[in-house]
Amino acid sequence: MQVQKVYLNCRTRDKNNMDSMVTLNGNYSFKGKLTKVTLDSLRIKYQPDADGKPVKLISPKDKISIFLSKDRIEINSVDSFSNAKISGSKANDEF
Repeated sequence: MQVQKVYLNCRTRDKNNMDSMVTLNGNYSFKGKLTKVTLDSLRIKYQPDADGKPVKLISPKDKISIFLSKDRIEINSVDSFSNAKISGSKANDEF
């Protein structure tokens, strides 16, 4: 299964925000300004299957909680977010 998009869900003040990035060769990047550390999540959307039908998500595999901060954060995963390694974030290291 090929990942089509990665969605970032984050909460700022009183509302939830969602951003998305189309992956390119398995890579994606989000940029923004934060005033404090927040606990947010990333989830993926797969390319449709050979018949054009959407691929169903499996929550622990296809979604990850992450502390976002002013640090440059890298997430490396081979086959799913359940195997993700997060680096560059002191808040995630403590978590």
